[in-house]
Amino acid sequence: MTLRRQIAMMARIKSPAVLVLLLGALAAGVASALQSHTNVIQGLVRSAGGSPLANVLVVLKRITGDPVEQQITGPDGRYAFPNLAKNNYLITAEPPKPFLPQTRPVDILAGLGEVLRVDFHLEQAASASKGISVSPLFVQEVPPQADAAYKQAHAHLREGKKEEALQELQRAVELFPDYFAALNQLGLEYMQRGAAEEAEGWFQQAVEVNRNSASALFGLGWVHYQKQELEQAVERLRKSEQNNPRIADTHFFLGLTLLELKRPLEAEDPFRAVVELKRADQRPIVYLYLASIYDQQTRYAEAVDALKSYLKLLPAQKRSAKLRDLLKRLERKKKQASS
Repeated sequence: MTLRRQIAMMARIKSPAVLVLLLGALAAGVASALQSHTNVIQGLVRSAGGSPLANVLVVLKRITGDPVEQQITGPDGRYAFPNLAKNNYLITAEPPKPFLPQTRPVDILAGLGEVLRVDFHLEQAASASKGISVSPLFVQEVPPQADAAYKQAHAHLREGKKEEALQELQRAVELFPDYFAALNQLGLEYMQRGAAEEAEGWFQQAVEVNRNSASALFGLGWVHYQKQELEQAVERLRKSEQNNPRIADTHFFLGLTLLELKRPLEAEDPFRAVVELKRADQRPIVYLYLASIYDQQTRYAEAVDALKSYLKLLPAQKRSAKLRDLLKRLERKKKQASS
């Protein structure tokens, strides 16, 4: 989330605990930006049988839940995250049905120059073997020259050559205008730069090619969110949610958008979905949003539980006096409501 968006959220959320966290996140972002970014995490996403899986969303986050980058695998199932700082990370492969997602912890311990290989072998849901209809993977026959340009783009990304990668992705699209993986990756690249206007066109073209892509729909939802087109953001994010309900970031941004629209009752379900997907440890802030929502509805017992869950995920040194005071106030409200 950009600085402008974080400030906007601080203006809309009443809970002091939320303000504390957002201020801390801003400080953490500044500190992270000062680190050296020269390490690489890369690998393959395959089916359990060993076949490479294309168009799988691979998401990299810090262990604190802060998003770092995301990519869509190419026809060879490869992904790469270059220019990473020394840190503790979580990497998640989020495939469409019938495959199940996987998350792996990855620790970069060296200061620079470390290359780590993380491969995924994704199992299918049990329902797929029982004849239940599921959405198939999107498959395209790509001309060889366009495929070569796309693979070269990923090679540049692995080397941290972002501009060269963009040029090769654009060349892939020039050679094959309906190349979904290249269109979507272009959208993701501009999304990571915070360039909503540029990302929008690529995501829109990707959706025109593959209207069931949860990743591209999420990208368009993010664009609308950045442009303050909040109703359109809700529409796109809900479609993404329907097509792949296991992408936690879709639920998270849907919740944020609904909060900005002052619809906290509707925001509760997306935030709870992040918790149910067991991704709240990557985005602890969802518990603060839930605590604020419950507090506004006088559901004090649930507010206390949510805030306690957040505190459990915080390092001891970050459990500030303000947060502890807030918990005490909520516990008093809980006691008064039950008496």
